[in-house]
Amino acid sequence: MNMSKSEQIGELSELSLVSLNEKLRTAQRLIDGILETFGDEFLSQYLDTIRHNSSDIHNLGENVPHDSFLNLTDVNIQNNTLTDNEKKILIVSDDAQVVEALPDYSAINIFSLIAGTTNRITVTDDGDGTITLSTPQDTDTGADIIFATITLNNEGLHLLDTDASHDLIIKPGSDLTADRILTLITGDSARTITLTGNPTLADWFDQAVKTTSSPTFAGLTKVGDASNYLAVASDGELTLAGTARVKKEFTLPLTDFNPGASGPTAALHGIYPTYEFGIGDDMHTSFEIPPDWDETTDVEISVYWAIDEAYAANSAEVQWQAAWAACPADETEDLTSPNDTGTIDFGDQDIPANANYATKISGSITAASISHGDVIVLNGSRVALDGGNNPTAEPYIYNIEVEYIAHSLGEAT
Repeated sequence: MNMSKSEQIGELSELSLVSLNEKLRTAQRLIDGILETFGDEFLSQYLDTIRHNSSDIHNLGENVPHDSFLNLTDVNIQNNTLTDNEKKILIVSDDAQVVEALPDYSAINIFSLIAGTTNRITVTDDGDGTITLSTPQDTDTGADIIFATITLNNEGLHLLDTDASHDLIIKPGSDLTADRILTLITGDSARTITLTGNPTLADWFDQAVKTTSSPTFAGLTKVGDASNYLAVASDGELTLAGTARVKKEFTLPLTDFNPGASGPTAALHGIYPTYEFGIGDDMHTSFEIPPDWDETTDVEISVYWAIDEAYAANSAEVQWQAAWAACPADETEDLTSPNDTGTIDFGDQDIPANANYATKISGSITAASISHGDVIVLNGSRVALDGGNNPTAEPYIYNIEVEYIAHSLGEAT
């Protein structure tokens, strides 16, 4: 049915306020439902989309397709002016076309329409018709983020290296039957863990290993640093490497001495068995070079002696001497004329200040002159002074000691 503009305005003016209000309430409920379902932004987009031609403004009296939205400006309806801020809509039905004004939604508080989620999104009313969405903490790349717990997939935790060129990836390498906790206790100090290999921390430190502890190890093979250490072989042999060395000594019993061409006189001084030497007296003994001797070091011979006379009596001196020879037991040398021989000349020695007070003198057999397995024979004697006064009493020897440097703690079995 076509109506003129005057007829449309006349029909509108005859609408009762009750009917108009009822239709407004109906429209409001319709719009509220759309807003609740889709939101205000969707409604605006929908109106723009289905408006049959947004560039056309339909005026009263024109034919308007059914179920189409109109743009009406400053139209008086029952003495109520529709302002530009209000939405205008033409409700078209089979019975009549009625122009009604929708309620002004500009006063609606959008904050009441959008709710956040606890601990996820917070909605803040800005008080000017806008809202601000925020998270409980900053999440940008420069932020310090704190979570109570966080679960990552098995790609692991990626940490940038010192120049941010590569990742250090920390990830579990086995299946777990339950949640497990790895606890690192640093104490109240910064700590650094340096890994230069692939250590396996299985059953580590099941006993105290501090410097004051006494740990026991089942398979210890080396003690010390990379160059200087004690090595334990599978057969139990102990050897020393680098500068790891042990000083050892052993005594040559006087009972093993064999008097020479002019033997010294056996005598007791206190309870010490001794040999008293006149000038020219000599005696012989022998020993084998130990297998743990460090062949780069000299062997030291020490003579322990005393005299029953004080130095003040004659300002006397004594000179001891030890001739030696070395010969291996391998059928390569004649014992009566060995290849390696020498003499340790101790020089003139003042007698002790007090009678029967012991003293010690030492000399060496050079390492280049002897070898492992050599038997060393010593011919010890008292010889004439290079100068000075001889004592009235005869000096006596009560002990001979051999001292050497060992590169191991024993011989392999």
